[in-house]
Amino acid sequence: MISCYWHPTTCQWEKIDENISINYDIWIVNGNPESKIRDNHFEYHFSFDMHDIVEVYFICILLYLFIPLPFVLIKIRSLTYIKHPILISYFLFQLLFFIGNTFNLIHYFIFAYNGIGIYLLVHIGNLITIIGESILILLLLFIAKGKRIFEIIIIIIFI
Repeated sequence: MISCYWHPTTCQWEKIDENISINYDIWIVNGNPESKIRDNHFEYHFSFDMHDIVEVYFICILLYLFIPLPFVLIKIRSLTYIKHPILISYFLFQLLFFIGNTFNLIHYFIFAYNGIGIYLLVHIGNLITIIGESILILLLLFIAKGKRIFEIIIIIIFI
C-alpha cells in the first residue's frame, strides 16, 4: 500500500500528502474466500490434505466410546481380572490413545472455528498417543516372545 492515487486528467500517479490512517485485517484461507466452502467451517481454514480431519478424530472418539469402552468397563467391574499386568497395560494403551485423540480433536475443532487453534494440544496429544502406541507395541512384543519381564515392570509401576 502506498499513499498515492491515479489522477484521471494527467494519467499519472500523484502522491497524497494527507496523514490517513487505514485499519485492515488480512485473512488468508485456502481457495476462494467467497466460495460456498465457507458454509462448512470444518474445511474452510484447512488445507486440502487436512479436510475432514475434525470428522475423522470425532468418529475415532465415538467408535472408542461405543465399541471398546463398554468391554473395558465390564472388565474393570470384575476386579479379579484387572490386576493382571497385560490387562493393565492394554487399558493404559486405550486410555492414552483416547486422551491423545481428544486433545487433537479439541485443537482442530478450535482451529476450524478461528483458524489458529492451540498447537500445544496437538503436540501433547501426539506425544500421549505415541506413548500409548509404544506401550501396545511393547506389550505385543513381550507376549510374542513369552517374556514375563514386562509383567514385572508393570507390577512395579502400577501395583
